[in-house]
Amino acid sequence: MSEPHRDAVRRLQEIAGEDLRVAHACLGLRPPAVRMAAFHSQQAVEKHLKAWLLALGEPDYPLTHNLSNLADLLAERGGPHLPSEPLRFLTRFAIAPRYEVAHLTQAEAEDAVAQAEQIVEQATRAVAALMGEEPSASA
Repeated sequence: MSEPHRDAVRRLQEIAGEDLRVAHACLGLRPPAVRMAAFHSQQAVEKHLKAWLLALGEPDYPLTHNLSNLADLLAERGGPHLPSEPLRFLTRFAIAPRYEVAHLTQAEAEDAVAQAEQIVEQATRAVAALMGEEPSASA
């Protein structure tokens, strides 16, 4: 993998890490910012899946928020088949929480963060292996 591609992967992972930290911070607010916690959870997963695609040699990943579509492309490129339910659950938080006053419970937001953490952990390990590196503790 070329150094520019490595740098792009690292940048996406860094930004995704910020998204996940923001999601946690949103849950810690009183009252919790549940919509933003769910949104940033989705964003963290989206960016990690795009970094994974880039690490697999897919420099032109689609500009989409649909995590299932990204996961399908990942599987086509030799990555694993990721469980579809968490991806569908998180995808619904890509746009609506920013523009709609939809009801979202704290439990749903906490679930979004937890599911994002699991996918991010898997993606971080896989990308580190593809790049011949140790997984970062910051993801």
